[in-house]
Amino acid sequence: MARGEHIYVSRGAYAHHGIDVGDGRVIHFTGLSGGKPGAHVQPGTIAEFAAGGTVWMRPYDPRQCFSPDLVVANAEYLVSAGHGNYDLITNNCEHIATWCKTGRPASEQVIRVRSAVVGSVGAGALIAGGIGAAGAVAAPWVSGAAQLTSGLATLGGRAIVGLGLISAASAASAVAAFWHAMRDDHAQPPFERVARGAARAAALVAAGVSRDPATDA
Repeated sequence: MARGEHIYVSRGAYAHHGIDVGDGRVIHFTGLSGGKPGAHVQPGTIAEFAAGGTVWMRPYDPRQCFSPDLVVANAEYLVSAGHGNYDLITNNCEHIATWCKTGRPASEQVIRVRSAVVGSVGAGALIAGGIGAAGAVAAPWVSGAAQLTSGLATLGGRAIVGLGLISAASAASAVAAFWHAMRDDHAQPPFERVARGAARAAALVAAGVSRDPATDA
C-alpha cells in the first residue's frame, strides 16, 4: 500500500473501500451513531479499516487516475465537507474511493448486481455544461444576424462579410462564456479545479488564442 492508493478489504458478501492517506490512516465511509444510515467520510486507522481482514490495493492505469497527492486532497475535501448521505446503490464507500482516484464515482459491486454501468460525473459533463452556458451567451449575437447582414448590404458590403463578422463575434462570445463557466473556484474539490483548468486550456487551443485571459489586467 502507498499514499493515494484505493484499498479495500473483504467483508464476506461485500468489500469495504477507502483511500490510503500514507500515514497509517485510511479515509472511508464509516458509520456514526446508527450504522450506515448515519455514515460519514472520515479518517481511521488501517487496523480499524481492516477489522481483521486482508487489505488489498486496487490497480489503476496511471494515465486514468490522479496523482497520489490529488487523490488524498480529494479524500480530505470530503472529510472537511462532512460528506454523508450514504446510499448503497449511488453513494457507497466504493463510489467515494473511485471518485477520489479518478473523479468518476463508480462501484463494481453495484455494476455486477445491476448489470449496468454507474453514471459518470467527470469532465465530459463539466465541459458539456460549459458549452451550454457558452451557447446561451452567444445567442444574442446570432439573433442579430439578419440585421447586421442587411445593414452591411445597404452600405454596399457583401453578405459574406456580415456572416464572417457574425461568426467571429459569436465565437468570441462563446469562448468568453466558456471561460466564465470554467473559471477557477477555490470552493470546488481539487480534482474539479484541475479539470476546469484543462477545459480552459482546451478552449484556448480550439479558439486559436495564444494568451490566457486569466492573466489579463
